[in-house]
Amino acid sequence: MIKIKITSLVIGLILGAGLGLYGNIDDDVMAAKTDSQTTKIVKQAKSLSQQYQYKEAKSVLSGHKGTTVDHLKKSTET
Repeated sequence: MIKIKITSLVIGLILGAGLGLYGNIDDDVMAAKTDSQTTKIVKQAKSLSQQYQYKEAKSVLSGHKGTTVDHLKKSTET
């Protein structure tokens, strides 16, 4: 009985995802890629800031958004 319920649940989730009932999977993948890119950009900008290369750090951050990015942009203003 438990196997049937679990199997039904899994099938329902797969079908629901395929029909777009749980949001757009492509959007979730893009958001994850964007987060990963932003994380790399933030690390690079922090490294540049620690080396007092504020113009370069600001340049790396341009075009990116987010709370951490905004904080770094403000901290690199001279």
